[in-house]
Parts: sequence; structure tokens; C-alpha cells
Amino acid sequence: MQKMYKISIAESISPRLGYRSSVAELFKSIEHIPNAGIEIDFKNTQYISRSFAHEYLKQKKSTKKDIKEINIPQGIAKMFQIVVNSKEKYRIERKVQKTIVLS
Repeated sequence: MQKMYKISIAESISPRLGYRSSVAELFKSIEHIPNAGIEIDFKNTQYISRSFAHEYLKQKKSTKKDIKEINIPQGIAKMFQIVVNSKEKYRIERKVQKTIVLS
């Protein structure tokens, strides 16, 4: 079994996570790591924007790597939960909507 590769997100990006483009660069780097298992260490992160959290979850879902988050501060965990909840709400509302065709 391969060892997990650990990435400190505060050191590799910033303690203040704000831009979608930063997530794209992070995952571009992750794809070049030979290890299948990656630990993203959120130690020392102070802030995460909603757009960063959304893009992170989207990129994580599309990668074949096994990504696990560690040391997530409470505020950052809450933002991830807000993004997850808003996606679920959108899916539920969208299923309920009906289309009316006027001819």
C-alpha cells in the first residue's frame, strides 16, 4: 500500500483561500503526484471563500485520486457544509419544478 502524500494548503496556496483558479492549479499539481492517496492539510488556514470551497469540492469529485482533508478549522468546515447544503437544495428544488409549454 502506498503512503499518503500530504499537502499543506496554507503553505502551497495561502492561509486565505479565495480564488477558483488556485483550486485549479492545486488539482493540476495533484494529478502529477504518483501517489493515489492525498491528504490536504488545512492547518493554519484562516479563511475560505464560497467560490473556493465550491470549486474544491467540484475538482475533488472529478479526480481519481483518493483525497482526504485533515486539520480542518471549524469555520472552513462550515463553509464546505454550506456549499454542500446549497447543492442539495438546488437539486431538490429543480426536481420539483415543472415545465409549462405554451403553444
